[in-house]
Amino acid sequence: MQLVAVDIGNSATKLAPFDHRQGNLKVGSSRRWFGEAIDIESFDQFCQTFDSQTATWFFSSVHPEKQASLIQWINEHRPADATQQLNDIPITNDTAEPDRVGRDRLLAALGAWDLSKDLGFDKPALVVVDAGTAVTVDWVDEQGTFRGGNIYLGADSQFSQLEHQTAALPNLSFASRQQRLTELEQQRRAPIHSTSIGRSTLDAILVGTYQSQIGGLTHLLTTLCRQVKTEHGVVIFATGGGWQELDQACQAVNQISLRKLIRANTGCRQLVVNANLVLHGVAKASMLSESDNPRDP
Repeated sequence: MQLVAVDIGNSATKLAPFDHRQGNLKVGSSRRWFGEAIDIESFDQFCQTFDSQTATWFFSSVHPEKQASLIQWINEHRPADATQQLNDIPITNDTAEPDRVGRDRLLAALGAWDLSKDLGFDKPALVVVDAGTAVTVDWVDEQGTFRGGNIYLGADSQFSQLEHQTAALPNLSFASRQQRLTELEQQRRAPIHSTSIGRSTLDAILVGTYQSQIGGLTHLLTTLCRQVKTEHGVVIFATGGGWQELDQACQAVNQISLRKLIRANTGCRQLVVNANLVLHGVAKASMLSESDNPRDP
């Protein structure tokens, strides 16, 4: 029986096989695709890695329609497989409205807590950043309790809002942003004004949006790290498709990596980047689940 973790976000879908026999959790290489529709080619290639086995698919989703579409495909093409929705996340949730906290936030926190032990950290306080359509910055205390955090628009959403809430400002596509960032990176040795100040409307949008994202995230993390009192130090975990984009922007505009910038400002014990934090949380939650009988979400 193959076990598969599924993380369906607003922008991307991620899949990864995992195994927890003998109590050791191992999460394999992940695949992902963007958009509403299932990437049939990617999905077929992923399934071919365990084609002779039946599978149980464990879901974390913030997008019900995308989840329903994927489950329908599994039911039609792999009828022997089972699917299971992870509703009860095995992490203590000490927030004002625990039932309203997104599963993805709790699973990222669970994944970070589990990985912190694997990395040899002794009961650190954790701050978990997930940069995507929205950016979440959450606190997990030294006992592994989820305490809440902050949520704000991610970079892609901010670019989109500028287009929709103004009459004349354009939306910069992901591809066009990547191309311009690459050009800016090539100008690193030029005078600072060539990258930190937009000399055109498009560059003004690009640099202004990225700097607000980088500055806002750095300020939030610095404030949290100062407010969290712990003798073991604070470890920051970062995940999400937006993290890599912000890191590239930080290097292009500020001539420093996002990791170095945040560590210098926060004084955190360590900053760990893991692209599959939610998937690890899904795998860990299934491992800790009391029920061995999969059920349809």
